[in-house]
Amino acid sequence: MNEPASSIQREQTITVVHLSQPPKVSDHIEKLARDLGLSVKHRSLVEANSTSSSDWVGTGRVIVLAELERPIWKTIQEAEWLEFQKMMRKSDSILWVTQGGLMAGADPGAALVNGFFQCLDINPQMRVASIDFEKSSPRDESMASQILHYENILPTVKDKQYRQHEGKWLISRLVPDERLINDFARSEGTDQSTVMTPLKELPPVRISTTDAGRLSALVFRPDESLEGPLKPGHVGIKIKAVGMNMVELSALTGSYDTDDLSSEFSGLVTQIGAGVKDLFVGDRVFGMHAGKFGNFARVPAEVCQKAVDNNEPFEKLATLPSAYCTAFYAIVTVGRLQPGETLLIQSATGGFGMAAIAIARLYGADIYVTAGSERKRELLREMGISPDHIFSSRDFSAYADLKAATGGKGFDVVLNTSSGDYLHQVSWPLVAPFGRFVELKKADIVDNGMLSLKKFNEGVSFLAVDMHYVCENKPVVLASLMKTIGSLYRSRQIGFLPVKSFPISEIGHAYGDFSRFQHTGKLVLTYDDEDRIPYIPSPSKPKFYSDAAYLIVGGLRGIGSYLSRWMAQHGAKHIVFLARSPVEGEAQDSVDQLRLMGATVHTVQGSVCERADVERALTASNLPVRGIVNSALVLRNKEFGRLTVDEVHDTFTPKVEGNIYLHEVSLELGYDLDFFVMLSSVKSITHAATLSSYSAANCYMDEFARYRRKRGLAATSINLGVIGDAGFMSRNQHNMMHLNRNGHYITLAHELMALFATALFREEPAEAWNLLENPVALGTEPTKLRELLDSENVPVPLWGRDARWGIIGVHAMRKHQGAGGADGARGSKGEVKDMVAERLAKLLWVPIEKLKLDVSLSVLGIDSMIASEFRHWMYQTFKKNFSMMELLAQDMTIEKVAEFLKE
Repeated sequence: MNEPASSIQREQTITVVHLSQPPKVSDHIEKLARDLGLSVKHRSLVEANSTSSSDWVGTGRVIVLAELERPIWKTIQEAEWLEFQKMMRKSDSILWVTQGGLMAGADPGAALVNGFFQCLDINPQMRVASIDFEKSSPRDESMASQILHYENILPTVKDKQYRQHEGKWLISRLVPDERLINDFARSEGTDQSTVMTPLKELPPVRISTTDAGRLSALVFRPDESLEGPLKPGHVGIKIKAVGMNMVELSALTGSYDTDDLSSEFSGLVTQIGAGVKDLFVGDRVFGMHAGKFGNFARVPAEVCQKAVDNNEPFEKLATLPSAYCTAFYAIVTVGRLQPGETLLIQSATGGFGMAAIAIARLYGADIYVTAGSERKRELLREMGISPDHIFSSRDFSAYADLKAATGGKGFDVVLNTSSGDYLHQVSWPLVAPFGRFVELKKADIVDNGMLSLKKFNEGVSFLAVDMHYVCENKPVVLASLMKTIGSLYRSRQIGFLPVKSFPISEIGHAYGDFSRFQHTGKLVLTYDDEDRIPYIPSPSKPKFYSDAAYLIVGGLRGIGSYLSRWMAQHGAKHIVFLARSPVEGEAQDSVDQLRLMGATVHTVQGSVCERADVERALTASNLPVRGIVNSALVLRNKEFGRLTVDEVHDTFTPKVEGNIYLHEVSLELGYDLDFFVMLSSVKSITHAATLSSYSAANCYMDEFARYRRKRGLAATSINLGVIGDAGFMSRNQHNMMHLNRNGHYITLAHELMALFATALFREEPAEAWNLLENPVALGTEPTKLRELLDSENVPVPLWGRDARWGIIGVHAMRKHQGAGGADGARGSKGEVKDMVAERLAKLLWVPIEKLKLDVSLSVLGIDSMIASEFRHWMYQTFKKNFSMMELLAQDMTIEKVAEFLKE
């Protein structure tokens, strides 16, 4: 816990440090301090006769205003550096004041001090912090009051950075970038989490699943098949409705293997390919083409038919293609029906059955039908079918009645949708001599079922119809069918079928309803822009252009070598290296390998610290540069008190001046960069006693990324940890073990490349905090940090006690608890009840707030299919078994399920 400031004994004198002249705000500080009973001394950072550290004796509490006069770090002089070191050795607390407007990306140099303070915090007696004001903040009494407030709380709080932004004060916290984490996990194949996303915000998507055969596991992923230019003769369609058919149910539940789904659609034309003459953008159309329940499609223009007018409902238009094409193909094309012939239509109240009745009437057939319930048979009577031509589709005794109805001859054409014993004992024997048996069901075909061959002695034909197969393999036949159906529709010889629609967001529920076979007419899925569907984005993909160049600063070894090969693998054809060392040995091997991969390599020997060398590198290929990676660094591994000012500048230059030169020259050359990556270090946010100037330089890069992004320019700072299979650290096993013990995660090079793709090429930044304006940090393992914090015997690294890691620690704890499998799932009864309700809501496709916890599950609409999926989930999550009978009992409620699972 933090102690109240008033309970800690502190010196009553504050030393206010300036450069040449005290800024105006120092007078306000002095006045307010006196009101608080404190005395104030003013002094310059470099006193005229300062010769020893004794000059800082008695300056226990220090407020530094030097940078309100001018930025000092990028050009710090030796005398200033020495005085800074003395001040750090002799002071008890330091509040460093800047007015860099860091959160607005105004002056990245104002962040340099944070790197030093990060490393100086290793002294438990020292209290240091920085406070940064907005550029527009007046240097008045209000500023002085804020300065004194944060100076006063220095001993009692853990925070070390305070920043003003839009009039509010912010503190520094690391937060998990969930979108970045999930995208990275997807690239590694370890994440299947979904985001409920409105259709209007999605790219082209397709149906997928996270658990094959389970309707509750249906999700949507990006449809990469729609990338690239539109083919000649094709049109692009924004899907507004799709018809539901038995073949899709079989595929979605795993009983039929096909990738082609949602064969019929209605929608709006959005693109026109070369050679298309009769369709235009904005036309309302319907058609057939193998799809995947996507929100967009690209189809041959010839499979589309225009609506009579642009006001006809999409859900009604979607009832036409499959039912009527299948009916026409089965009855006329394959069945060769002649006027006056007898036709048996099984299950005649579905979409296909109703369409078949309409087509058969056009061709003068003597129509007989079957249906599975009295309600459906009544509907057929209402449709004008003679009662003595209507029979049961479930009663085996119907065979004798059907045979008798045709005078013992049988039917000239049978449209079969039955299977199993009914097929063999009723349907197949009912074919008349020289009749045509048209198989539509597929079940016995897929199962390689047996069929009595005796009927073939009577000259009968067995004909299988699969419109999905026709769509895929006979486009000319499909186009002809659609043209015929379009003509019949426009002449009003056929009409829309009765329809019941579901939003695409309820696709699982819709096919659950379909599977009960209680519906009549057509079931249709509609696509409204506001419908929210479970979406799994694809991992971000790198996109490099073959007609552009890419600059890597910092050498051809280690990470630079690995990065360049990765870029070449993903399309980069021109790569430029700027490095101080000559190309030889390992570097030459890297160049040779890149050239074997088809890349043109330009090597420029020079330094990013020299503007002329940067200019040479950025023009070396004579092509526009589309991306820059600066991995240059200089390490001076020394304790702070032993660092010289020259060593500080050596460390600063590649990361400070180097990035400034890359920024300025690329702008002067007019390059539109896709990325500007600065490889920073996790040391800018962790503690390293001997790397203070290096940490400061990395803090600058972190803020320089914000500086560019606030100006609409690409920039990302990546705080690297240890790369386990690239770079010099990978060859030092002792250091690797030490870092791992201290909560550092050893990143592999391929993981770094996946992070590059995710951070650089995702289409939009994370929503919370606009995180990509901030550095992307890796190289620490939050779960390991949590273990250290929870341990009583293992020392926690200094960075692990930093307040900035608090949210990450909590996130790691929740992640650890959530990974507990069955044990982790068993929380309180209330928590278990919430989990049960949430799962049932998803299975039933209803909002969770509409579920009643104290009513029977059967009343909620749970049938055997949903119950089966629910039982599977309970066992996977809680390792508890429910019998189907128990689950569907009249007295079983969500409350009782939770009680059982909690036991």
